[in-house]
Amino acid sequence: MRIAFLLLRRLVRIEDMRAGRAPTEFAYGALEMAARGAVECIEIDPYGEHGWLDALPGAKLVLGKTEPRHFRVARQLCERLNAFDCVVSMCAKTASALGWFARRGKLRPPIVAIRCGVINERLNPLALRVQRALVHASHSILFGEGEYRPFLDEFKLGADQVTVNQFGVDARFWRPGGERGDFLLSVGNDSQRDFSALLDAAFAIPAPIRIITTRKLREPLPPNVTVQRGALSSREFTDAELRDLYQRARCVVTPLRETYQPSGQSSTLQAMACGTPVVLTRTRGLWSSAMMRDGDNVLLTAPGDSTALSANVRRLLDDPVAAERIGTAARATVENEASIVAFAERLEATCRRVTAARAQ
Repeated sequence: MRIAFLLLRRLVRIEDMRAGRAPTEFAYGALEMAARGAVECIEIDPYGEHGWLDALPGAKLVLGKTEPRHFRVARQLCERLNAFDCVVSMCAKTASALGWFARRGKLRPPIVAIRCGVINERLNPLALRVQRALVHASHSILFGEGEYRPFLDEFKLGADQVTVNQFGVDARFWRPGGERGDFLLSVGNDSQRDFSALLDAAFAIPAPIRIITTRKLREPLPPNVTVQRGALSSREFTDAELRDLYQRARCVVTPLRETYQPSGQSSTLQAMACGTPVVLTRTRGLWSSAMMRDGDNVLLTAPGDSTALSANVRRLLDDPVAAERIGTAARATVENEASIVAFAERLEATCRRVTAARAQ
């Protein structure tokens, strides 16, 4: 079976990943599948080429989360992709564009689309109608159980058109090591991060708090909070530097707003893989209620509850033995349930299932 895996060049640093200088999870299992001979990686760059259609104000109203530039890339790829048995796209926008050509008979193999957070953006009726048609032309992969039912309802899909494959991280790269420092760490840039709740909680936390984000935070900051502006994608710091921070932090805090999106999944699992206890907001989008066990391998708080957040942090600070136990259990959880290797195996199985169903 030949699978084409479309990777966004601007997000995936394949050579660094192959050399062990970067974790492999943001290739979404492509390298693990390629190592078994199941995949050919094809790097695409929809954002490296701009056309006048991309500037049309009406494009967003009609297409929603898909842009004209993705249609250009999809059109250029169709002939090449027809030589494969299945196509996987890590970019939902490109997958939707491919769906357009599949519906027109220009693209023959089935499409497996990795989608995350698409239901958080409310679409106007016309854009929603267009997106439903495009989404129906592919099999969707979601990262968490929380967004599964809302996704089915939003796009009028059957259960056989969607698979939940919980995200996994590179447990070889993210690993325990080093000595603990005295600080707490919070990392993230997506719109669902609730740093306001963490800032409210900071006044009741007797420890330094380091936040790494590109998001604008309210001023003035509490005296025990410092902010480093940056993101891995823009190279302000390296993956190894972030790993060192995870390894030395007393705990990692992932504060979230209520959302169906499995927000905070990657940074939480990265910290857990480093054996660091995590305080996480339990949202409707929690990726697995069975995997994330409160008091066992994580401490969970309600959205917006800064009092509970600070109490959970103090619980870890006051009881190093409990913190070590939770961190050890967290590492075991990633190794056994949330590795990128396991994610890749499940993704390949989905590709085979979808391809076999098409052949019937």
